[in-house]
Amino acid sequence: MRKVIRMRCLTYIGIAVLIVVGGQVALAAEGLPEIVSLGLAAPRILEVTVDAQQVVPSKLIRYEAQPGDQVKDGKVSRGGMEIGLLLGAKQAWLRVNEQMAGEPLKQDLAAQAATWSIASKDDPAWPAAVAPEAVYRKSTPTDWCMSGNREFPLRHRIYLALPRDLTDGKTYTLSCGGLNVKTPTVTWKQDPARTWCEAIHIQQIGYRTDDPVKRAYLSLWMGTGGVCKYPDAMTFRVVEDASGHTAFAGKVEIAWRGKDPEHLQHEANFNLTDVWRMDFGGLTKTGKYRIVVDGLGCSWTFTIGGNPWQTALLTQLQGLYNERSGIELGPPYSDFHRQPCLRPDDGTKVTQSSYAIADGDLGTLPKGDTGVPVPEAWGGYQDAGDWNPRRANHMHITLAMLELCELYPDYFLKLPMKVPKQFGVPPILEECLFELDLFRRLQRPDGGVSFGIETDGDPGPDEVSWLQTKPEYVWAADCVGSWWYASVAARTARVLAKIKPKLADDLAASAKRAMAFAEKDYADRKAAGKAGKIAWDLLDARPMAALDMLALTGDRHWHDVAMENLCLAKPNPDPAQWGTHWQMDQVFQYARLDPKLADPAMQAAARKWVCELADRSLVVQAGNAFNVTNFDRWRPLYYGFYSMPNAAELCRAHWLTGDAKYLAGAVQAAHFPLGCNPGNIVYTTGLGINPIKHPLHLDSRNTGQAAPVGFTTYGNVDFWAHKDDGGLWPMKWYLGKACVPGAWEWPISEAYFDIYVYPMMTEFTVDAWTGNVWLWGYLAARGPVPR
Repeated sequence: MRKVIRMRCLTYIGIAVLIVVGGQVALAAEGLPEIVSLGLAAPRILEVTVDAQQVVPSKLIRYEAQPGDQVKDGKVSRGGMEIGLLLGAKQAWLRVNEQMAGEPLKQDLAAQAATWSIASKDDPAWPAAVAPEAVYRKSTPTDWCMSGNREFPLRHRIYLALPRDLTDGKTYTLSCGGLNVKTPTVTWKQDPARTWCEAIHIQQIGYRTDDPVKRAYLSLWMGTGGVCKYPDAMTFRVVEDASGHTAFAGKVEIAWRGKDPEHLQHEANFNLTDVWRMDFGGLTKTGKYRIVVDGLGCSWTFTIGGNPWQTALLTQLQGLYNERSGIELGPPYSDFHRQPCLRPDDGTKVTQSSYAIADGDLGTLPKGDTGVPVPEAWGGYQDAGDWNPRRANHMHITLAMLELCELYPDYFLKLPMKVPKQFGVPPILEECLFELDLFRRLQRPDGGVSFGIETDGDPGPDEVSWLQTKPEYVWAADCVGSWWYASVAARTARVLAKIKPKLADDLAASAKRAMAFAEKDYADRKAAGKAGKIAWDLLDARPMAALDMLALTGDRHWHDVAMENLCLAKPNPDPAQWGTHWQMDQVFQYARLDPKLADPAMQAAARKWVCELADRSLVVQAGNAFNVTNFDRWRPLYYGFYSMPNAAELCRAHWLTGDAKYLAGAVQAAHFPLGCNPGNIVYTTGLGINPIKHPLHLDSRNTGQAAPVGFTTYGNVDFWAHKDDGGLWPMKWYLGKACVPGAWEWPISEAYFDIYVYPMMTEFTVDAWTGNVWLWGYLAARGPVPR
């Protein structure tokens, strides 16, 4: 069979043969592997992408027993085959197993040069079919079937080293007749301005016209072929998407050589290839564009104009709604459907424990079970891909939203979020109050607040939240939970003061009771010699709460309380001292205090330290090829290093000083997680052109639904430096053999495996999204810098 592929620049890819669902590239249809893209990846390197196999999703249905069904340990077998797992206290629901569909690619055959040939009828340089000089490839999973033999559907990128150049405007035919693909003969027109190129990496949500940095990258690691070398004298153009008119032109400049180490936690080159950059910050005209590297190919389409940072922010905040516990989820607020879950009034057993988080032993919670029901223990945010625990420190992201509301109230209080009306306040405050309300309901008459709710162990990978059967326990009220609550309640009261005065007054009174309890509990623990059991990072909540109480009440007593633990009052005031304190938020709190409440010299020092951390961020940013950003040079490269940049200090420094270098650094920090990376992926579901698709999220996976919008995963893991980490078990047991080259040989910057169950990589926690909310929120709202 022969098929002609008409090259045209679609938003998502440049080839009409692609299957497209909702603007995203879908896997090949069930059956034979399918060629889904074709084009030059480098001069004389033709890339052919083949998708093979797919996972047929599970589904959750009412179990209707059939004659001959066999049930053992909840697993149902029918006709000699295991078909699913029974869920719920009465085992009334059947989670039907996933299945693999389609035929795997014959990889050995695909790796042989004799399998492939290229010819042309209108290019005299290619009069007869010619085999490539060499074949290189890399294969990576696109999902992971969690039933049966736990197989991976694979995406194969095959690089054919051509003996001569292709000519623009000419038509060529690729044949691979012996290979088991759906279309073994493909004809295409060589048109770099209309053909997507894997090697061109763009920031996929677009730019404001006034963003000071607009940048794309060029890089390619060819798997078994290693480094891809590009000529030194390349140029690029930014062309209007519809007309093809050149709006900007520039030189492709080397950003980092593959032989040179990057200056991150340890010195290494994490890309294993050369990385080039293309800067077009001077382009400020509103429009839709694509990057074209002549003789090579083009990028996906992107926009300049409007406020794309707001789109990113709203997507991330949608993730918070999709992580709400206790309520039903669905339209019009979400496309994800979920029943109410984890509510005592629906049968979930929730009882009070006598153990507190300040006691220091996390394993004692069930041992302290009092058996006393806690009917108000529902709501809040589910922790991550599962629903355990629901802790007060999740409100770190709530504090960030409230802080942004204080910095830019006119913007954030009008933010068009889609959330239910419960409290009669602007949508962003509805979201804040939903989370806060769990802990408000848990507040005792004496003011004490629990740190949260937790089960005895995490749920199994096949469960769903509304059918889970593990008992839940409420931590005893203590100083830590009460500090967290007091901080958030006080800050919320300040924001609500002119919007909902009665609610603001109620929250202010509640915050005062919580803070009074916290200080008494802390004093009692110190007197008993037990305060040392409070983990160092939990103790950071005290100065945070004291400063929020100071800003709420104006009472200088709280300034004195903050000074007991605030780093600014210590001999080494550096806010970022891991293992001692981690007080960047608290230092910025002090920097923006009403000057009448602050010590002038200390407030000046606070502003200095915010800028110092921002300057460190710029140093780290300049020390790696893709300008990944963090203020801590020694931070390990995992748990969000690549996917959730710690760029809040750049935003804060810009807010304090107006220095343009900090704004430029903040915009640059957003590039890698939004698509400017070797995998051309966005690490947040539902955002950009090619977002991740399979985060670890039990409720959606086990019901056969697409992952909800707004989940940002932990991202790439530096497995070179952490080979002995137990969290790398998917690499050790599965990916090491499935990938080509073996997974351990992949460059860290490209080694994101979108396979659902890889917790170090594909999971998340809601409070880890705080950096994205700060960065995208600030870039969306920024305006005149206050003086």
